[in-house]
Amino acid sequence: MQATVASLPETSPVAPPAVLPTPNPSVSAFLSTVDLNDFSDVANWDWNLEDEADIEDFEIDADGTSFFMPQGNVVTYKAKALNGTPPFTFEWDFGDGSPKQKGEMVKHIFTALGEHDVYCVGRDASGADYTVQLTAMVITQSDWDARTIFEPKEKTHGADGQAPATAPSAPPPVTP
Repeated sequence: MQATVASLPETSPVAPPAVLPTPNPSVSAFLSTVDLNDFSDVANWDWNLEDEADIEDFEIDADGTSFFMPQGNVVTYKAKALNGTPPFTFEWDFGDGSPKQKGEMVKHIFTALGEHDVYCVGRDASGADYTVQLTAMVITQSDWDARTIFEPKEKTHGADGQAPATAPSAPPPVTP
């Protein structure tokens, strides 16, 4: 997928407003109580599985609340078995040198800048396993504040605990 940046046509002059709008007090109150770098909110976070399990072998899906974020961001990841023999276990490797975590839903804070391949390995009671790879791009707060809009990378899947041979590429971080 390619980045799309909206801009005004060069022939359309835009004059600044004569009077700046007054800030909305309810928005200001909300912003003063919210950590804008916490993307871990999972309220109303339903599974949106485009493809249900299409094979009879064990398969999982995994997702995260954010894939492009400033350093120090809190992210929630979750996994779900699509088929297989219960009970299921899930182990997360965040690709940043931090300890692995176990669980269907976990939270993680990325402190290292750069691209991190996040792996979730699911196992069922029969011993079958399946790996999903997600990618997290962590940038500085100043780059986050000056960012442009682009579409996130696609997640990739691999069978029997094997990661895909290649991962999709991400756009470079924005620098002022």
